[in-house]
Amino acid sequence: MNWLVLGEKQFFLDNKRSQVPKTPSKFEDQSINWIASNQRDIFINKPNGELVSIRLKGNFKSLEQITYVCSGYYHFLALGVSGKVYSWGKSTGLGCLGHGDNRDQNRPTEIEILTSKNIKRIYCGNYFSLALSENGDLYSFGNNQNADLGNSSQERFISSPTCYHKNVVDVYAGLSWNTFLKYKDGHFTAHGNNGSGSCGIITGQTAIRTPQTVPFPCKNSEILKISSGLSHSLALNKNGELYGCGDATPIGMSSNYNKFTKHDKFKDIAVKDISCSENSSLIITQEGEVYLGNNMFNKLAYKLEQPLCAIRGNKSGSFYFKIEAKDITNDLVQLRKSGYGADLEICGEKVHSFWLSVRLNSEYNKEMSDFFSTFTNQEFKIFLNWCYQDQGYQTANQLRRIFEKYQINPKTKTIENDLLNLYKDEDSKDIDLLIKMDDDDDEQEEEEFEEIPVHKFILITRCGLFRNMFENIQEETTSIKDFSNKSIDSLEVFVKYLYTDKIELTADNDPELVVEELSDVVEYYQLNENCSFDQELHKIKKQFGLI
Repeated sequence: MNWLVLGEKQFFLDNKRSQVPKTPSKFEDQSINWIASNQRDIFINKPNGELVSIRLKGNFKSLEQITYVCSGYYHFLALGVSGKVYSWGKSTGLGCLGHGDNRDQNRPTEIEILTSKNIKRIYCGNYFSLALSENGDLYSFGNNQNADLGNSSQERFISSPTCYHKNVVDVYAGLSWNTFLKYKDGHFTAHGNNGSGSCGIITGQTAIRTPQTVPFPCKNSEILKISSGLSHSLALNKNGELYGCGDATPIGMSSNYNKFTKHDKFKDIAVKDISCSENSSLIITQEGEVYLGNNMFNKLAYKLEQPLCAIRGNKSGSFYFKIEAKDITNDLVQLRKSGYGADLEICGEKVHSFWLSVRLNSEYNKEMSDFFSTFTNQEFKIFLNWCYQDQGYQTANQLRRIFEKYQINPKTKTIENDLLNLYKDEDSKDIDLLIKMDDDDDEQEEEEFEEIPVHKFILITRCGLFRNMFENIQEETTSIKDFSNKSIDSLEVFVKYLYTDKIELTADNDPELVVEELSDVVEYYQLNENCSFDQELHKIKKQFGLI
């Protein structure tokens, strides 16, 4: 399972609360995309898009592929791959399901008003809901008694999705009644319940009905994340500095503050991630240490070694940790979604002939094209889930004839193994990275370069810098010169990381030089911000005593 659970007992850990983040035994063999829980149920969103109820032990296979699910106090929202939004649960008489009435829904039901709005993200507060469109329009509906919707009105509730906020790029909806918004110009606002000063705005108002600008102790552009609970909020900036406001108890500060103030217990500790539940907070440091604030603030006897994609708190004070994949899978999925570099279209799907050939151990040709022409669109999507994600083959009978035809054992034919084989395969490499050699001979007329052969496909999959380079190179090229001003040792170490997600130094490498040159790699090479490079480099620094 790619999730860890802290605290939750119902449904997950044999009715015992976990004292440290751990994998629930009944789900250890399952891959889960998202988890959403509330007072009534826990829903699991599987990678194939299926929604499963833990309490009712049922699923909703008739729905389209679901990409995200979230929960309020008694209701759920789900986002489909098409951009449709579904809601179900209790409306609590406040219209938080968005169907223009206050009726409850036992099954996910499409919110028709949002169908044509190109929704890209969804959020839940206690008894209200939010949906953000591609162009920055934020649609709000549900409870408004605590100024939850920020629409400047005294209306108790809004039962139909209505756009009150435009030019929004990100939303941080609390687990109670307040919401933080980030706009395209970079400024932040807050609205809703300001009890104990949890909106970070100095005002006499306990309910902020019109969004007001939030002042931070640092530049707005440095703020990475905001999380809030019933009466407290935390904010984290890109330098690992932590700020808090509101009730001091659940965030472990020495005093209550009605504006964001640097956390007095983390002044000298760099923070990696934060999450708030209703009455507690979770803080993870750059070193992987986990702190839990709930009446008192303690460091758990646990160190998080795995890189995180997300942390999610729930109403009961439990937390779910989504573990980041430690391989190239995330980048492959993003490449597939973007369509960048795709040179084939099969069953309406854009694919990369290079990667198809690698996964099938056979160069793509007309015979292969004829073979796939017999597949339905859905069958081919199942194949692509295996091809780009290593998922779906356990239950997909449609894949059997592919595996039989190309003599593939899906248990040993993994993306990780294929990449390692590619790294070692000199014959298939199609481009050289060239580093200028040190020139001590003044009489030498021509420049000389050291070369590292690589696969262009791997470069564009893994690295924003190389994607930009290939976009700007008009003609076909077999080499790239002088692109990093780094040593050949550092480049070789970096290239191996692109294939293996591991930073490994040999006896010939100078650790101090390599670490120094690789320290700016994430920014310089425009790597995926969730990649494991930082964690791997940190391990190397510790191994050689460089920190």
